[in-house]
Amino acid sequence: MTDEPLGPRSQGTSATYILGRLRNEGRFDLVDAVESGRLSAFAAGEAAGYMKRPPVLGTGSPNQRRKRQHQLRALAGDGTLSELQELWLGPHPTTGSVFSSPQDLREAWERHRDEVMRLWGQGGRRPMGWWQFDTELKYPGYYRERSFLWRHGILGPEEKFEVEHEWRADFEAAHRMGARERREHLEHCDVPPELIERWISERRRRARVQGATSGATSGVTSEKAQEKAPNVASSVGGRGEKNLRVE
Repeated sequence: MTDEPLGPRSQGTSATYILGRLRNEGRFDLVDAVESGRLSAFAAGEAAGYMKRPPVLGTGSPNQRRKRQHQLRALAGDGTLSELQELWLGPHPTTGSVFSSPQDLREAWERHRDEVMRLWGQGGRRPMGWWQFDTELKYPGYYRERSFLWRHGILGPEEKFEVEHEWRADFEAAHRMGARERREHLEHCDVPPELIERWISERRRRARVQGATSGATSGVTSEKAQEKAPNVASSVGGRGEKNLRVE
């Protein structure tokens, strides 16, 4: 995420400092959120109470501000932080689940599903509660989640358009890279091979059309030149014959 603090970065607001402090204080839920890419280090530090965001100046994206406010309200809200984190990211890899039974987990998902889905069920991703209770599909891992959901037709029309738009930008950015760098870039961005093949075919068709158009234009120019050539030759020939007669 690009949710960085305004102004020069100091030790107190650097990602390394914030993550170190979160680990020292046992806030592994927020550490996991930052490391998975679902929350910025600064937003995590703000949720933990380490810092305050500079006053809003009226610039920037209103949607981004609202999204951040929703996230922080959910993270620091009504005492259900650990529950929400598990519904979002799954049980903590070290300490395990905060729920006493699978039934408690399911009931928590039913209570908080709408809020969790509104916050984290977008951008081609789904929270772990959705993977556990709302689908029979097996979670493919964070780095292949978006292409997996896209391929299985889970994304809504607007979400699908948004994700494909991002992938197309990644595809175009890789155009001038070397073959290996391009392949690694597209794999890292999780661009589906089906889309890559489609866009390569589109690019080749455009090149053929442009080539045919260019060839047709050149042909017309050549034909016009040929039409003029006999007249010139005739004119020259005529002058030659006249000169011969004069001699």
